[in-house]
Amino acid sequence: MPTPSDLSLNSLQGRWDVIKTHCGCWSGFLEKVRNAPPSDCTIDDYDCIACERFKQIAVSKRKPFLLQHCWNLLPENEKWRLRDQEALPKKGAPVNLEEDDA
Repeated sequence: MPTPSDLSLNSLQGRWDVIKTHCGCWSGFLEKVRNAPPSDCTIDDYDCIACERFKQIAVSKRKPFLLQHCWNLLPENEKWRLRDQEALPKKGAPVNLEEDDA
């Protein structure tokens, strides 16, 4: 029989899984809008556009992004900062898989 602390840990893990999934999708939509904004939109429109795109995915169940309070905290987290600093190689650019230790 699970103890109360086990139930709390399981419920927290389940909630974190939902937060992580939704915020990851939200982050991706915001990044896409920022990198290629639709014409005739302003920076103030980015959240609305990302929200509309978020509602179209299955994980959202046609609901808007409701975890803005969580998202506001995550960019301060090292994992999210490192992810934003990584630059993807350009298409067709050679990628050096060998690292020089010298």
